[in-house]
Amino acid sequence: MNTNKLKSTTPFTRVLLLALALTLVLAVSITPAVHAGETIEGHPDAVVEEDEVIEDDLFISGEKVEMAGTVEGDLFAAGQEVIISGEVHGTVYAAAQEVTISGTVDGNVLLGGYSLVLEDGGSIGRNVYYGGFSFEALPESTIGRSIYGGGYQLILDGSVGRDVTAGLGALQISGPVGGDIKAEVGESTTNEDYMFDYWSPGMPSVEIIESGYDVDESQVEGEVNIKV
Repeated sequence: MNTNKLKSTTPFTRVLLLALALTLVLAVSITPAVHAGETIEGHPDAVVEEDEVIEDDLFISGEKVEMAGTVEGDLFAAGQEVIISGEVHGTVYAAAQEVTISGTVDGNVLLGGYSLVLEDGGSIGRNVYYGGFSFEALPESTIGRSIYGGGYQLILDGSVGRDVTAGLGALQISGPVGGDIKAEVGESTTNEDYMFDYWSPGMPSVEIIESGYDVDESQVEGEVNIKV
């Protein structure tokens, strides 16, 4: 395993991932109008019960979205809070202040939001693409392929089958990574109270880690390339 720690002044990854996040929000907003599938609009909340099966793509929105059932196609979800505890046999597109996944997704997951959490037992079969303040994958979670992301922090305690590519303010990895890590990590340029600048009333409560990186390289099968 080779480790490279380089200086960089061109955070190109963040620009690309900002575009990704904006594309995600746009897709969630307009796709129901141009694509056939089942639509659920919550007033204010939207729920798919545990025993419910959607045999098509699902477009669901509400202040709080709970998907505990099964979606045979793709899932498009938007709200202040999105909770996915069921099964999705396609790809997930989710945009919310707080997104939590504890269920199973066979395809890719595209996330945009303030707090993004893959809980213990949560499983994603392919890639994760995210743009947001915080993405945390808990110890018993699984991502089958790669992570591509940008935001303030990535806390990875679960397993990733392939690569991690990200532009961040803080990176913490203690779980197994089957491929390479390529990251751009910024250093704090403000005072000790910098962490409070990222939260305002109404935002989810998130444990904020210090800027910089902490990577357990013994868990990484490929190369570690971190640019500060």
